[in-house]
This record gives sequence, structure tokens and C-alpha cells, in this order.
Amino acid sequence: METLDTIIAFYGFLKGFAPQTSTKDREWIQAEVDPRNNNTISNEFEAASDQLSQDIEGFVLKNEEASLANHIIDVLAWVVGTTLGRWDIRIALDRTLISKALGPLSAPTAIPRGMLVSSNGLPATSGNIASEDWLRAGRDTTGLSRRNDVKQLKILDSEYPIRISWDGILVDDAGHPDDIIARIREVLAAIWAEHADDIYQEAVEVLDGGGHDLRLWFRTNFFEEHIKRYSKSRRKAPIYWCLSTPSRGYAVWLYYHRFSRDSLYKVLNDHVGPKVALEERRLTAVRAEGGANPTASQRKAIEAQEQFVAELQTFRDEIARIAPLWNPDLNDGVIINYALLWRLTPWPRSWQKECKDTWEALKRGDYDWSHLAMHLWPERVVPKCAQDRSLAIAHDLDKVFWEVTDDDKARPRGVAATELQKLIAERTSPAVKAALVTLQEAPAESEKPKKHAADKSAPTGKRGRKSKSDVVQMGMDLGEDE
Repeated sequence: METLDTIIAFYGFLKGFAPQTSTKDREWIQAEVDPRNNNTISNEFEAASDQLSQDIEGFVLKNEEASLANHIIDVLAWVVGTTLGRWDIRIALDRTLISKALGPLSAPTAIPRGMLVSSNGLPATSGNIASEDWLRAGRDTTGLSRRNDVKQLKILDSEYPIRISWDGILVDDAGHPDDIIARIREVLAAIWAEHADDIYQEAVEVLDGGGHDLRLWFRTNFFEEHIKRYSKSRRKAPIYWCLSTPSRGYAVWLYYHRFSRDSLYKVLNDHVGPKVALEERRLTAVRAEGGANPTASQRKAIEAQEQFVAELQTFRDEIARIAPLWNPDLNDGVIINYALLWRLTPWPRSWQKECKDTWEALKRGDYDWSHLAMHLWPERVVPKCAQDRSLAIAHDLDKVFWEVTDDDKARPRGVAATELQKLIAERTSPAVKAALVTLQEAPAESEKPKKHAADKSAPTGKRGRKSKSDVVQMGMDLGEDE
């Protein structure tokens, strides 16, 4: 028979008792569980369990539609992460490769379980992906492999099951090699082989009200869902960033943890620039096809293509204005880095507003502790470091502007004006200042996007579904809240 304390714990849970049970309550519970009494705890526990099961079943049936959609969204987010090199697809193919969960008192690992890693235990890079032998050897609490008997530490990119976008860039552009929907389908094919199309169609049926394709749902819903999943309290920290035209006819997806100073130039030169050129050629073709007297349908096609090209040109010009200013620093946090891109993020409107408000606060000097503020306005930030030691510490100027006395108190050093100007000049780039002026003078054409017809479709899932799919089960098995 279980101890009285164990029984009290269970019984208190069922009855709603507080954790600290009084002597009187203990005596009452002891009497209740006495085998001489007919009303035993086991009977009441079974009754309560039955009622709880009924309540849970009713709750599940009532919320199954939303729950199913949420599971599929989680799996799709994981799939996007695998294409960008965040998660390791091999773990979905072979569960023995994932490291064992640590106990509650174990030191935290350097990286999350399931992340794609290199042979040094850090996030993988091109040419350095940890081998399966390395993964099976296990990882200690620092994230490094126990390398005993591991003959092959890493594999080549070509040996990995799928392509990785090491630059952290995907596009919403059907037919492009890095099209986000095509890359998702590549991952599904690697996992489910001949059943991949069925899995994809199931996700379509649940998420897209029309049941046609995931592209429309991704354009209108995925980024907003991703923001929700990477938010806590008032802090929002999405790691997959979406830059798009106002109509959402074209978008670029960026992976936050693979940012570099060249990321926007790569977007401009390798993706957006060629896309604009392609659509301009298509516009020329449809105009030539219509001739001097186009039909009504041809005029409609020409107008639609003109609008699309105009949007793409504006999108390209915005990126070209921001690229010289782009100098991401993960220590600044998501919202500070994203603020510079607010014009390129028309959806969701609440996120654009938050990014714009942060940009305005940056311009006012509210975030002068950030590296971005120093990068753009050194003439304002450097003098502040002489007055505020916390800012000096943030910008590694503490020893320049402050000294510590014998009684451990900090006092200003009194830097000469010439030295101050030298410090400002060292941190000032004429190209950056010129680009900043250009950006601030440019009209914010993407601030007020046109209403998109697709906004009316709110994917709530297919009604009447009563069973979990393979894609849902995978989300549960992976155990990653992506």
C-alpha cells in the first residue's frame, strides 16, 4: 500500500487541497482510505479519473481543429528551419541520433537538442556538418562530442540528405531554386518519400481554406504565426524574417542567426535584382502581345503586370537604400535590428508599427546603447559615453572616458575636444551617412499597403477531422517547439 503522504498528494490534487495539509485533513484522509470504510480513495480516484477523461475528450473534440492546425504549423516551421540549417533532418529519419534529454539538475547544453551542428558542437557551417557517428557518440553538457572511437567527425554538404541555404535566404518565388514552398516539399520528400505529396496535401487542406496550395497561406499567415511562437510577454523575437512587397506577391525570407553585413547585398544582387529584370521582360512581352489595340483581358494582364513590376522596383530600391546601412549585431536584439527594415515589412501591420516605432526611438536616441545607434549616429553616441558610463561600457569606451578611484567609484576622465572628435571620426563612415540621408528623405511607399484579397481567408482548418495525421504525430515526436 502507498504511503499516507503519497496518498495525500493524490487526494489533495483531486479535492483541491493546498500543498500544506493540516493535521485535521490528514486524519480525515487517513479515515477515508481505511479499508474498513466503503468510500475508499481508489474508488474516488477512479471516478475522478473517469470524469477527467471525459472532460479532456470533450475539450479535445471542441478544439481539435485549431489544435491540428497548430501542430502542422509547428512542423512546417521546423521544416523551414531544416532548409536554413537550423534543425537536423537526420533526427527525423533516425531517432537514435538525437542526444538524450538531460536531467533537471544538469547543466544546460550550448545548443538546443536537434540543432544541426558541426564537429565542434557549435551550429553547423558549410563543409562542417557533424557526422552520424559523432551524433551517436553523444554530447556532454558543453555540447561537445565524446569523441572516443569516432572515426569520422564530419561530412560534406553533398552527403547531407537535403540542400541547406547557408546564406540564410529563401524567396517566395515559384520556379526559383530557393523558393520556400519548393524547399519545404524537398524536406517532406526526404522524410516521407512516396507519401510526401499526401502529407503536403493534408497540410494544404487544413491550413488553406481553398485547399489548393500552401503558398497563399505562407504569404498571409506564416510570419504572423511565427511571431506568436517566438514571443513572450511583450518581447517578440522572430528568427525567420519576412520582407515583402505590399501585395505579398513576392517575399524574401531571412534567417536571423545567419545574418552578415552582406546579407542584403546578396538579396539585392542574387534574388531581387534578377527578379525585377525577369518581370520587366515579361511586361515587355505582354505589351507586345497586346499590340496597339489590346483586348480587355490583355489590358487587364498588362495592368496587373505593370503593378507587379512597380512594386518590385520599389522593393528593390528600398533594399538598395538600406543595404549600405546594414550592420546587424545579434547583441542588439531582434527588434533593434529589424527596425531598419520596417518599410520592407508591410505585414502584419502590428509588427510593422512596432518596427517603425523602434526606428523612430532609435532616431531620437532612446537606444543609444545599441551597436546600430553607434553605427549610424556616432556624433551623438560618442559624446554621451563621456556622460553616461553604462553607454561607455556598452561601446567599449569605458577606459577612454572613465576612471575608477581607489574607493571603487567611477569618475569622468575629462577627454579633450580634439580627442572626442577623433573618436567620432574613427566611427563615422561618409558612405553610411550619405545612405542614411537618402533613406530618411525617401518616401515610405510601403507604409500603407493595399488591401490584399487573400486577407479574407483565415485558415482555421478543415472541419470535422477526428484523427491525427502523420504530420501531426511528427510534430509531437520531434518535441521541438519551433
